[in-house]
Amino acid sequence: MNTAETQSSDSESDDITVTPIVISEDDDIPEAENGVLYFRKPKSSGSRFERMSSSAQGPFIIVDYSSSSFRNPFVIVSPESSSSEESSSSVVSISDPESSSGIIINVWDWSLPIEEYLNPDIVYESMVDDRDGQKYHIVKIANRWWMAQNLNYNGEEVEGENWCYGNSEQHCEVTGRLYTWDAATVACPEGWRLPYPAEWSVLITYSGGSQNAGRNLKSTVGWFSGLYDKDGNGTDSLGFSALPAGWRTREGVYDELGKNAYFWKNSGDTYGSYVSMYYADRIDDSYHYKNMGFSVRCIEDLVY
Repeated sequence: MNTAETQSSDSESDDITVTPIVISEDDDIPEAENGVLYFRKPKSSGSRFERMSSSAQGPFIIVDYSSSSFRNPFVIVSPESSSSEESSSSVVSISDPESSSGIIINVWDWSLPIEEYLNPDIVYESMVDDRDGQKYHIVKIANRWWMAQNLNYNGEEVEGENWCYGNSEQHCEVTGRLYTWDAATVACPEGWRLPYPAEWSVLITYSGGSQNAGRNLKSTVGWFSGLYDKDGNGTDSLGFSALPAGWRTREGVYDELGKNAYFWKNSGDTYGSYVSMYYADRIDDSYHYKNMGFSVRCIEDLVY
C-alpha cells in the first residue's frame, strides 16, 4: 500500500510543501495528514471528485478527475476561501502514465530560492538594476546577453500592470513578476529591453530549433510531469533556466504554475506576441490579449 508523505509549513506561513507521491485508486488513501486532505476518484461519474473527510482542516489538495489526460494543474485551497488569489501558494498537477490506475502528484515548492533553479555547471555573470538595486544573473547565448531570471521590477512606469503569482511578494523573488504586454515593453532596465521576435528566433535556433529548444532552455528542476508521465524538466544546457511561472488571466486568476512558461515578445498590435514552453521539448509561438500577465526576460540592448 502506498502512503502519503506530507510536510506542512509553520501555521504562520501561507505555504505548504508536499513531497511527490504515487497513489493507486485501490490504496487506502489517508483522510488527512498534517492538514492535507486527499480526494479519490469517485465510483460513479456523477461528481468530479469525492472528498474523503468532512471534518479535516485545510488546506486541501483538489484532485480533479474531469479530464481524462489529467493534464490540468490543481490549486491547494483552504476551507475558509476558494479564492485563487488568496490561496494559490502551491499547485499540484496530476498525470496518468499508462492507465487510470495510478496518479502522480507534483507540487511546486516556494521555499527554493532562485539560485536553486540555475544550472550549477554554468558560469553566470551578473548585473544590477539601478532603479531598485536588484541583482540578476545573466548568461551569454549566441553572442547575446540574456537575463537568466525572470524580471522582478515594480516601478512607477509599470505600476498596476504587474503581479506576483498568487499576490505574494515572496513568490516574485523566485519566479519574477507577471506583466501585461504594455508594461513588459517598458519594464527592462536601462541598457536592456524586451526581446524582438527575431532575437527569440536566434535563441531558439541556437538552442536546437523549435522542436528541441524547450528541453535545452528549461531549468532542470521545477517542471511538472506531463502527459504519459513525460518529465517536464529540461537540461538547461545553455544556462537560460526558464521557469514554469504560469500566468495571470485578464480576470485575475493565477494558473499553470509548474506547468507552463510564457514570455512576452517585443511585438504586438491588437494582441501581444509571446513564446511558450511546457512539459514537451518544443517551443511554441502565439499571441494573446495584452492584459494577460506573462513573464519577461530582458536582452541586452546593443548599440550599433
